[in-house]
Amino acid sequence: MEQTVLLAPEQILQLVESVWVGMVGLPIVPEEPAEPIDDAPDAKCLTACVQITGAWRGTVLFEPSLPAARRAASLMLATPPSELRASDLHDAVAELCNIIGGGIKSLLPGPSSLSLPMVLHGSQFGFRIPFTAVVLEMKFVSDGQPLAIRVLEEVEPHASRQASG
Repeated sequence: MEQTVLLAPEQILQLVESVWVGMVGLPIVPEEPAEPIDDAPDAKCLTACVQITGAWRGTVLFEPSLPAARRAASLMLATPPSELRASDLHDAVAELCNIIGGGIKSLLPGPSSLSLPMVLHGSQFGFRIPFTAVVLEMKFVSDGQPLAIRVLEEVEPHASRQASG
């Protein structure tokens, strides 16, 4: 299986802006990544992902900062931040990831299916998806808080060793 880059950053920017403004109601702007997105575990990490299977196989990761997730959940659920539970954050981030992942799926060759979203929230954990290579990563800022989108494409086991260094 050869790695194929099928996504234009302009398409993802338009998709993320549309979803974020439509669901959260806040403006969002792209941020030029000076370096690849850091995979080091943060003290309080929040990552949502969906997998795409079918004609194209890969994973979409949505990585908001904890304050961005809290603000989004508060606005989406019309609930004061002080009244949000962890499950509210998870539900909001999962829904945003699901919608963004569905939009990305529609830009890729089909037919394909989208998994249910998975959310990781906590500290001191590593998260790796074997046999994948990053084909797109974009950073954004909304309300002063960072968010990131990464798209990983499934690759042959020998190709992923070459792609990851």
